[in-house]
Amino acid sequence: DKKLYGRTDELRQCLEVADVISLCECESAGTEHLQPAIMISGFSGCGKSYLVEEVGMHLKNKGWQCLQCKFDQEVRPQPLSTITSAFDNLLVDIVCSLDNSGKQEVRTRLNDLLEDSDLDALC
Repeated sequence: DKKLYGRTDELRQCLEVADVISLCECESAGTEHLQPAIMISGFSGCGKSYLVEEVGMHLKNKGWQCLQCKFDQEVRPQPLSTITSAFDNLLVDIVCSLDNSGKQEVRTRLNDLLEDSDLDALC
């Protein structure tokens, strides 16, 4: 079992920011506004990825959907590939959380919206 060492202050800060975001969302429901985000940076090997996983776990337990991106110029030199990959993972998580009828509804709507050639590209 993994444990978060030396990052309890950072974990607490991230969760406090998430609580503020929740309050802002409730107060501004139905109005146009910017969507807040938490960004974490630091040197290689300092525990950023694990901190993000830990924050994500806490937020998912509260019913949040979490989008996580890892920017690495050496691994992903193509612009926006990190963001599209993160959205791919988020959509897979959302669809996997649906029951069979929900998954079928997603399939039906995709079939209605996309051409056959587009569906082939997705699969």
